[in-house]
Amino acid sequence: MSEPVAMLPTTCMFTWFFHQVPAEDVHRRHPHPHTALDAVDDDARTQGAHTLGLSVFDFNTSARSLYESLGYETTMVKMRKHLV
Repeated sequence: MSEPVAMLPTTCMFTWFFHQVPAEDVHRRHPHPHTALDAVDDDARTQGAHTLGLSVFDFNTSARSLYESLGYETTMVKMRKHLV
């Protein structure tokens, strides 16, 4: 079973940040993630948040598509170089 979504305060009290958005395979590509994330939007807005943030791996195209469909925008790109 998936753990609950972890929300941690950031340096700005008006920003909520997802550190983990678990999803079991059986729930992927179903309306459940949309419903859950819409509920988080409502809760955050009620508590005074102005923005929501999250991290997603570049290779996770299905998650990226979901977040983009919900209005999330890319704000940062991290890069790395293999040395070995």
